[in-house]
Amino acid sequence: MKNLLLTFLLFIGISALVEAQSAFSLYPVPASATGAVQEGDVPVDAHITNLTNSTLNIKWVRRVIEITPGCETAVCDPNVCWARFVDSLDFGMDPNTSGAMLVHYYNNGAPCAGIVHVKLTNMGNPSDTLVGVYLFNQSSSVKDLPAANVKLYPNPVTDFFSLENGENVAAIRVFALDGRIMTRFDARSSNNVYSLQNLPVGNYVISLEDKNGDTFQAMELHKL
Repeated sequence: MKNLLLTFLLFIGISALVEAQSAFSLYPVPASATGAVQEGDVPVDAHITNLTNSTLNIKWVRRVIEITPGCETAVCDPNVCWARFVDSLDFGMDPNTSGAMLVHYYNNGAPCAGIVHVKLTNMGNPSDTLVGVYLFNQSSSVKDLPAANVKLYPNPVTDFFSLENGENVAAIRVFALDGRIMTRFDARSSNNVYSLQNLPVGNYVISLEDKNGDTFQAMELHKL
């Protein structure tokens, strides 16, 4: 009876692990790029991979979290680069293939910076989702931006979070997915413990600023 119970629990654990595995991957997350002010069209690169032996139908939804006035974006899935006004579409991926999943930033003659959130959903299994965060900065000081190697923990977060490798973070902003700034922290006067107790449960985007006020990294945060 004991062996039967152990076998059953092992089966449940393996089943949960299999169910938790996504049919596709996205890398890198987050993705970021910089560009000279003269560059009018700069792609921020990520790649999506179908990890299965079956064709996948994947839906993407773009949310512009923050963007400078006059700057525009457009999404390119592995098959098509779409117009700037298109916020959501589906695309198919052949088995065991990879392709570019890009966000283009267009500066329209002025320095451009922004954060774009792209949610990807496996239409054959709507609970199978991934999120890409695409950061672009074209400010005059981008050559001096810190390395985007900061980690946020824990994530998901219940009440508080901290940063690893956050020595160059001067300020933190927490955005709702509709672009509203929900809260802001001065990292220089904190003890590396940041409270989200007053925020409702949901998904947010965190932006990290350096001492010059330039955003050098962005990532998704889940509040439980």
